[in-house]
Amino acid sequence: MSGRLLAVLILGAALPASADLFITRHAEKKSPKMDKSTLSAAGFKRAEALKRVLADVDLKAVYVTEYERTRQTAAPAAAAHKLKPVETDSNDVKGLAAALKALPDTADVLVVGHSDTIPDLLVELGVSTRAVIGSGDFDNLWIVSRRDGVPVLHRLHY
Repeated sequence: MSGRLLAVLILGAALPASADLFITRHAEKKSPKMDKSTLSAAGFKRAEALKRVLADVDLKAVYVTEYERTRQTAAPAAAAHKLKPVETDSNDVKGLAAALKALPDTADVLVVGHSDTIPDLLVELGVSTRAVIGSGDFDNLWIVSRRDGVPVLHRLHY
């Protein structure tokens, strides 16, 4: 186990019970130039790492977009939790945010999105810090915790 993954697991265990939204970008894709590309071998390994990181989280739902790479990234974690991912339109960030806000505050949820949708989603969820995701960034895991109704953002790497 890498030191970075161990740090994520330790920090994840220390988060308050209200840490409920786990948001990540899809894992590495085969072709950076193809919009509908699927995951590369490294991407499938990262998807398995995500499953391990979230193994002790009581996920109640998994959200993905219409792109295969988001479904492939979420698939191991969803299967481990016996959940069928909910597909959302990548162009409807406001709709996804509304759906997430409507969930009970205690519902732990995984969202797999894109470098251009996650920053907007975090803003729609009320996070004050704007996320910046580089084209080669695939290891971010944002955790949005609600504390007294105020969203708090934690950024980890896996």
